Formats: sequence, structure tokens, C-alpha cells
Amino acid sequence: MNRLVGSLIVVIGVVAGGLLGYRAYTGEANTIRAEVTVEPASAPQGETLSLTVKIENVALETVTVRGISFSDTLATAATVTETQPITRAVQHHPLLGGAWTEYTLNQPLAGGNTLEVTFTLQAAAEGIYSGEVYVWVEDSWLGLSHARAARVPLTLRIE
Repeated sequence: MNRLVGSLIVVIGVVAGGLLGYRAYTGEANTIRAEVTVEPASAPQGETLSLTVKIENVALETVTVRGISFSDTLATAATVTETQPITRAVQHHPLLGGAWTEYTLNQPLAGGNTLEVTFTLQAAAEGIYSGEVYVWVEDSWLGLSHARAARVPLTLRIE
């Protein structure tokens, strides 16, 4: 009997873990809507650009905006010189298929509210750079907390 109960607990744990893993890694965060704008649309090397990420919580419950990340191709195009609001930490995450730099916020965002984060960038290298901006949120599913990202494609033009 104890063996049966133990096996049942293992099966339930594996199924729950699989469902959480599937939800965390196969889809984007559906609790927020993210929009990215860049002013001016292009800039000469050495000049500044303003990149604004508008995050809207379209869910009823509060989520935590963990951070905003840029793929390395965008980090090659421009250097972040300032953030508003000020980010708590900057972390670099290397991966086999690419890497990204994350600016940590850990800021709660109530349902129906909007948060704007502005990055001041200095244009670094001439070219056209395409990549993605990721907005990481912490939410819960079946009572378990996990992070998910909304992805927004972005192209920077440095002249």
C-alpha cells in the first residue's frame, strides 16, 4: 500500500512538473502586453536614442515585472547609459543559441495598470540590427510561481 501511494505521488509530481514546464517554456506571458518604441527611428554613431518599453497588465491580478532583456545583437548596436526607473541589477545570460542582457526591476504591476521603462542608448556601431526585447514577468499557475517573457521584435538602425 505504501509503495502504491509513493508511486502515485511521484506520478502526480511528474505530471504537474511537466505541465508547469510546458506552460513556462512554450508560450509567452499572456498577462501583459508589451510595446517598444525608439526615438529617433535611426541615429548616427555616437548619438543617443530613447527606447521606451510600455508594459500593460491585462490580467486581473498583480504580476511582478522581473526585468527587461535585450538580445545581444541589440546590445552590439547601442550601449545603455541610463534607465528610468532605475534598474536594480544588470545580468548577462549566455546561451548556446545567443545571449541576452537583463535589467532587473522586480516591480509589482496591478491588474489594468501600465508601467513605462525608458532606456537611454548611445549608438555604438554602424549597421542595421534586428533582435528582441523580452519583458519578464513572474506569475503563477496552479499555485506555482514561475517566470515568463513577452517578446517584442525590434530593429535598430545606426548610421
